[in-house]
Amino acid sequence: MGYYINPENMSKEEFLKKHGKKIVPFDFEPFDFNGDSLPVCLVDNGWMTAAGIGYDRREAEVFLNDSSGRPKTWYLVSKKDLEPYYKEIKNA
Repeated sequence: MGYYINPENMSKEEFLKKHGKKIVPFDFEPFDFNGDSLPVCLVDNGWMTAAGIGYDRREAEVFLNDSSGRPKTWYLVSKKDLEPYYKEIKNA
């Protein structure tokens, strides 16, 4: 399911700090997924983190509506910076 950020030369957190801008989920409620950036959800699973790319509304809502109680932080990241992790970005 989905696309995830797994940088080889830095942690997910470092990548998001360098390439992303922290947002709250409401920032992408009227979000244009055809624009230049996409929301990325950093999920703290306890023993590891996962950084899932919200490449369309359905995928973003999977992370948004997850009721597991896991802490989540949202970032806005340019599609250009996401290209290595998501090869099929429309309008890249």
